Amino acid sequence: FRKLRITDRKWVERICYQDGGISSHVNFVMMYLTQAEYSYDSFREFFGCVLKKPWIENGTLYCQYPIGRLKNRIRAVKAITRLYAGTYQKITFRHLSEKNLEEVKSIFGEASVTAETSVDYDNYILDVQEQIHLEGPQYHNRRKKIARFNRAHNWTYEPITKENMDSCLEVNEKWFADHADEKGAETEQISLKVALQELDELKLQGGLFRINGKPVAIYIGTPFNKE
Repeated sequence: FRKLRITDRKWVERICYQDGGISSHVNFVMMYLTQAEYSYDSFREFFGCVLKKPWIENGTLYCQYPIGRLKNRIRAVKAITRLYAGTYQKITFRHLSEKNLEEVKSIFGEASVTAETSVDYDNYILDVQEQIHLEGPQYHNRRKKIARFNRAHNWTYEPITKENMDSCLEVNEKWFADHADEKGAETEQISLKVALQELDELKLQGGLFRINGKPVAIYIGTPFNKE
């Protein structure tokens, strides 16, 4: 296992596309940024899958579910359990989709291997056209907030560039100062800083918002797939 490099993007993305999962952890950029958040994160290719290094909590071995083709995922899961079954009483696979959960059940039934789904990762995936138009009753409150904001503020938007990078980093630092006591704030601040500093290398896109010329907010993202 080792830290991912920018040069690993091609083979990681090839395997992610083969997986077909719709979850933001099935994404090179997310993997790259989370390893900046967590010093112990590292990855390798394993039976044709992308595998994050397993970790131990309270005597339980945790492993992020392998990413890859179905047949390769199953081979990888079986190999992991063979490797560690004699050492740990319980093995838990994390960050599974409902589809992955069914795969695990088909292999092990109700064995000592357990699995945990995670909807949090899906919250980071947004449909571009849906966010542009905000159509439908589910976005009624958001449209009202936007209209209220437009009436109250003299704001501007500009794409993130090298020229305004210092302003973007300033917003990130201010956000962390305001949220430092919240769980996960520091790791999120670190990953965003890495994303900004390696914006071009990671092929990220983002924007900076100002109110009365003062930088107040940023956003940053990457296309998840061709859709």
